[in-house]
Parts: sequence; C-alpha cells; structure tokens
Amino acid sequence: MSNSKLDYRVTPPAAFVSTKVDITVTATNTGGADVKLVKNDEIQIAFPTTMVDNQNFTVSTPPKSGYSASKSTAGDYFSVKAPFGLVLKPGDTMTITFSQAPIVSTPATDINIVVSEFIGTVTPVLVNLPFEVKSAGLGIIAWLDKMIVGELQPATLYWQSTGGTQVVISGYPTGTGQKTCSVNGNTKVYVPVQASDPQQWKYTLQVFTGDGGSHEETSVTLQVNPPIINSYVSAPDVKTIRVDASVELSWLVQFASSVILTTPTIPNWRQPINANPYKTVPGADIRKAYGLNRAQVPDTVDYILTANGFCKAATQTITFTLKPVKLLYFKFSTKGGNVAVFKTDPAIWNTELKLPNNGDPTTFTIFQPGGKADVYYLGGSDTTHPQIPFFDFTKNAGKFTLEWVTANLKTLVLNPNNVAITGAQIANGKLDVDAPGVYTLTGTTADGLTVDSVLEVVA
Repeated sequence: MSNSKLDYRVTPPAAFVSTKVDITVTATNTGGADVKLVKNDEIQIAFPTTMVDNQNFTVSTPPKSGYSASKSTAGDYFSVKAPFGLVLKPGDTMTITFSQAPIVSTPATDINIVVSEFIGTVTPVLVNLPFEVKSAGLGIIAWLDKMIVGELQPATLYWQSTGGTQVVISGYPTGTGQKTCSVNGNTKVYVPVQASDPQQWKYTLQVFTGDGGSHEETSVTLQVNPPIINSYVSAPDVKTIRVDASVELSWLVQFASSVILTTPTIPNWRQPINANPYKTVPGADIRKAYGLNRAQVPDTVDYILTANGFCKAATQTITFTLKPVKLLYFKFSTKGGNVAVFKTDPAIWNTELKLPNNGDPTTFTIFQPGGKADVYYLGGSDTTHPQIPFFDFTKNAGKFTLEWVTANLKTLVLNPNNVAITGAQIANGKLDVDAPGVYTLTGTTADGLTVDSVLEVVA
C-alpha cells in the first residue's frame, strides 16, 4: 500500500491502439486532515514509452485552481506545482488533464503511469497507475468520474468503443433495466436505494456489431458511503464567550445527501442550512428561544450539525458557554435624586427595573445565563445590600473631581491604582484626579456583598 499523501487515479483506465486520447489524472485527499502543498512541493507524472508514442502533447489544470502543470525541461515527465501554496481539505481533488496523448500501436497490459509525489519530502513516494492499451477491433472501455458517492448522489459513467454500432448499458433499477446508447458517450448513474447490496451497484456495458451477433462487454462498480463530518469548527475558536459575541460556524462533510443544523432558536425542528460558514450570535439565539422565560435561560448553547446520508447520519455538536453579564452602574441620575439609571456590559440582555413601592427600594435585576438572578438595590429602607446611589464627576481648572454617595458599605476601593477610601469618605466623598479615563468604585458590606459602579470621565 502506498504511503502517499494523496490518492491517485487515471481515467480512462485504457485506450485503443493508434488513437489520440484525453487522459486525466486526479489526486484526491481521501484522508481526514488537510494536505498542504508548499512552494517547493511537486508531483511528477511520467508516461512510459509502452503507452505513448511521444511526449508531444499538452497538459492543463483548471483555471484559478492554485496549481499548474508543465512538461519538464528534459521532456520526460510532467510537473505539477502550487507556486503560492495550496491546502487540500478532505475530499478536495487536483485534476490534471493531458490532451490528445498519442497511444502506441502495440497492445499492452502491463503498463504503469508513474507518479512521484514530493509533498513534504525530498524523497519521492512512488505510485503506479495501471493502464492498458487494447487491440483494434470490437471492444469497449468504461469508467466513472467518481467511484464513491453519497446517498442518491450521481456519478457520470463514460465509455468508448470500437468496431460496434451500439452500446447497451444494463443495471438500471427501473423499466427493462437497460438503455441503448451510442458507441461513445456518457450518462448519469446512481446506486439505487433498493439495491440488493445497498453499498455497491454494478453497471454492465456491451458493444454490439451491426448484425447483433457479436459483442464485447465490461463493467463498472459504483459505491455509496455513509456521510462523514471531516471538520466542524467555530471562529474564533473560543467556547466561553460574551452573550453578545458573534461566531462563525463552518464544516466540511463528504457523502452527505443533506446537512442539517439544529440551532437554539428552533430546538425542536431541524433546518437545512445553505450558508457555510454560518454566522450567528449564540447569546441572542438562546435569549430568543426562551422568550419571556428570561429567568430560565441556560448558560450553554448547542449547535448540532447532522450530515444525513446512506446507512446512518453523522452528528457533531459545538457548545458555547456564556459569560455572566456585568453591571456597570445602578444609581440615581443626580445627587439626592430619585430617577434610577443603569448600564450593563453587554448593554442588551434580560434585565428588570422595579420602581419603589410603599418605601421599598428601587431594584434592578440581571437574569444571568444559567438561571442565576443578580439583584441590586437603591434607596428606600434597605440597610443590607451594597449601594452606590451616586457617582459622577465635575471638571474644574483642568482637574476632575469624582464625587460619590454610598450606603451600607464597610469598605470602598477606587480603581485604577486600588485606592482605599476610608472613614466618612466611604458614605459621602470626593477625590480629585488628574486625567480622564474609566474609574470604578467597588463597595463591600460587612457580610461580604459587593457592588461596582463604573464612571467614564471625559475631558
């Protein structure tokens, strides 16, 4: 077994003597990880003299493919390179087409096209691609553009023949099971769902002479594989995120008849997703899903990818954990006032402001992801919870004076620089600072309860 990075295949697998044939070599990444070609990597393809009369035929690659092919200086092989590097994801294919290769006049069955793979190594990995030169007369050659497909996915069956007047293809699961075709051509084929061997299906091609008495035949086998999820990732690749963070989900699958993404907004119904990558905000999705049940919003958000296809579905899940929402401030708009203002980070989440009633304090609740509710208090008869009812600044002669009013606090710290506020200044204080910036007061009660108030000082 070859230890090459790529899997190589030649089509057609044979040709008739003294003809000119277009030959395609495909190099496919059949593994589960990316294959990377750097500038100096190379794939060399050599055709033996027992197959072609000369090397005077052209080679080409698909436009904008990122790789190119050319004949070597000595003219004894063809070189395939990716000048700016290339990443082949699982299932990706490189296609190299040789046009009008002149086939020799002598039949041969022991021919090998030699592929020398230099990917990540200076020592070539050799791969032999068997080829046959068939004699003139009645004969037929057949091949598939891909030998493995997903459920209900088509492949293209190609054929070439000589010496006959018609080709009959058998193996179709409906009608007579046969189709009469021209001597050269192609058609779409499938592995039928009701196949006796559900993973493989054979098509037989027969070429007939004009009198219908003589014929030659060949066959091809198409295989269907279960779906594979080669990769399912998020960008950024961080699974603990803010509730307002945007993420991009992307995936790579093979042999899937459909791809389904189960999102939090529709937890009981799966939807086909056409966009890949798929951009979303997990926090917004889960918040929308729970609607008015804001106290029950979980702190984890699942996105389940399902690749449907033959035999059984493949599934993978990406789970995001939501960070708590932070209180920036909950205070009165003016010193001694009674109009409450608040701000959270992020600004949009499930919150509730409850105005005072019969002497009760004003309360502000953040319904955190995961079912926890953080409740903050202002004014009223509350003597238990930490409060910073006022925190603002004034500008005077190039200086900035911070002023605050607190309640129920044992300690108070101003940041930056971790400045401890002491004595009577805790309940009602002022402090001059030299520069604008973001200042945070953190108050703590005797029982260890804390509250923050963040103030942006601008010039």
